Amino acid sequence: MLIEKRKIAELKPAPYNPRKSDVTQEANLKASLEKFGVVEPIIFNKQTGYIVGGHFRIRELKKLGIKDVDCVIVDLSPEDEKELNIRLNANTGEWDMELLGDWDKQDLEEWGLELEWGETGVESENDYTNKITAPTYEPKNEKPSIDILYDIEKTKDLINKIDSSSLDKGEKDFLKIAAQRHIVFNYENIADYYSHSSKEAQELMEESALVIIDFNKAIELGYVKLSEEIAEQYAKDYDEE
Repeated sequence: MLIEKRKIAELKPAPYNPRKSDVTQEANLKASLEKFGVVEPIIFNKQTGYIVGGHFRIRELKKLGIKDVDCVIVDLSPEDEKELNIRLNANTGEWDMELLGDWDKQDLEEWGLELEWGETGVESENDYTNKITAPTYEPKNEKPSIDILYDIEKTKDLINKIDSSSLDKGEKDFLKIAAQRHIVFNYENIADYYSHSSKEAQELMEESALVIIDFNKAIELGYVKLSEEIAEQYAKDYDEE
């Protein structure tokens, strides 16, 4: 690996570089550079003259008035250069949230690490609650009209195209059935409609999963499927046997 000191003014940013930053990230990077300097060399491709890795650092170093910087010099084709640019940012790990829970929250935030904090410490964006809370609506006084419960325009457009195609009847019938997937339901309006409907209509709406009143019934009807492990946890959470 060849490391050379290069003049920052001679290092050209790659015009294709897909990475971007915000004001907070830039401020955190500036603070790091002021305190620790450039502890990781810039990666520079001598074949194209472009920076491969370190665009943000170069930008902040210019603001700080730094003229020279250590660079790892690579000799790559433009295609390999682009691949390396992506790999440098794509192959990163994840934070161990349990270990981070022992760190000082204020320190982590000052160092530029953005995390969600719960009552018991650090929460990963992948954390899930083990309680199931269904959305609820306060019914309006008037029953909405049928036509505002759904939007069928996309489905109608597809069916018109299918009808005008040269496909055989079997293919057309299949694609028309598939086109129904594009119907968009307005569940808030549906909930209002349900609250003002007859018992027979309500039962059919429940069986169609347009509304879910009873979570256990939804499982029974097959609209919600739980693995054995999740089902056991659900039973514990809700004191069910």
